[in-house]
Amino acid sequence: MADGASLNVSKARKKISGLRNLSTSLDAKLDAASQKNSEEFVETARRYTPRDTGNLAQSLVALKDPKDSIWGIYGDFYWFFVENGTAPGVRGQKTRNAKGNSRTARRTHPGSRPRPFIFTTYRILKERFHGRYRRAINKAIKEVIG
Repeated sequence: MADGASLNVSKARKKISGLRNLSTSLDAKLDAASQKNSEEFVETARRYTPRDTGNLAQSLVALKDPKDSIWGIYGDFYWFFVENGTAPGVRGQKTRNAKGNSRTARRTHPGSRPRPFIFTTYRILKERFHGRYRRAINKAIKEVIG
């Protein structure tokens, strides 16, 4: 070039081809990080799960969804009721007295207090999971681009 500037095209082509390969490398790294995060989440959540019979803790598993290739945490359907609690059940008609107060209701279920274990586990492990994902992304980029 006349002005003394030069452009190394071969290095640019190498970087561009590396970026094209980034997708497959990144998928593999993130899948491994997701699997480790999911399994660690299940182990920790089992420790915080309220123990009546132990069935809820044993039902927690980390599985990969074959359709979406996403790792997820699965458990018995009633985990939400344990996590958030339930309202008292009332059966019977409510009547109002002269003052307008509601009376004559029969309680059938006293309700249950919330005993959080899923979101508590998430809050404890959130930073570790985010760091693991960041490291996986950076590692994939360094492998591909150099």
